[in-house]
Amino acid sequence: MGFPVLGNQAMDQYRKALALSRLVPDATELNHIYRSSAEGSPFRKLMAKIAARQIMDPDGDKDAESYRECFEDNPSFAIDLVNAVKQGTGGVLFDDPTEGDECEYHNHENGPNCHIRSKRRQGTSE
Repeated sequence: MGFPVLGNQAMDQYRKALALSRLVPDATELNHIYRSSAEGSPFRKLMAKIAARQIMDPDGDKDAESYRECFEDNPSFAIDLVNAVKQGTGGVLFDDPTEGDECEYHNHENGPNCHIRSKRRQGTSE
């Protein structure tokens, strides 16, 4: 039995254990596993997908900040994570950020007192 077969069996057992326990590695464990794995390894791919899924979970409390340590220690992690998000979302395109609510990109609370909205009401523009 060669190393690829052993590696595949280890991956299968690891994923099975995670699924049965309904647990995934936290950011510190994930960071350690990612750093300890070779570039392009299946374990790196799995860690990036686990993090991406947690970040994208609308019912979860994780966001990208949860993985700051991973980003700082592993520049490749950020790339793998973004690629995992893209793959996991099926390439769904975000709304065009150059259109829509101007206030989303202003430095104030979104509300009726926006200086752009008040200028438009007055018939002027910047």
